[in-house]
Amino acid sequence: GVFPFICLRMMQTSLKYGLCDESAYSFAVLGVLCCNFGQINEALRFGQLSLRLLDISKVNKCLPGIYACLYTAIIPHFHHYRSSLQPLELGYNVGMRNGDVSYATVCIRQFCVHLF
Repeated sequence: GVFPFICLRMMQTSLKYGLCDESAYSFAVLGVLCCNFGQINEALRFGQLSLRLLDISKVNKCLPGIYACLYTAIIPHFHHYRSSLQPLELGYNVGMRNGDVSYATVCIRQFCVHLF
């Protein structure tokens, strides 16, 4: 598929031109890609980097997408599913507030999956 190439292009752009608010999302997506290839520890590192960049930027427009990536694909490998409930709910609320309905619905869907 095209997904790995898009992910790598986002990373290449961030490395070439510098970090922006969306760079945090690209690191989260790269973490998901690492999970797909069985590189779980590297996925966690990229996920943690993504959270740090999100915290530094103080902009939450990418939060729903980042949380959807991290708390559906990466974090469950290291922590119990229930630990993802609060972040996924936050991702839903922020997404609905910001108009990011697609990732808000991903977050709330995964919230329901983890709840049961």
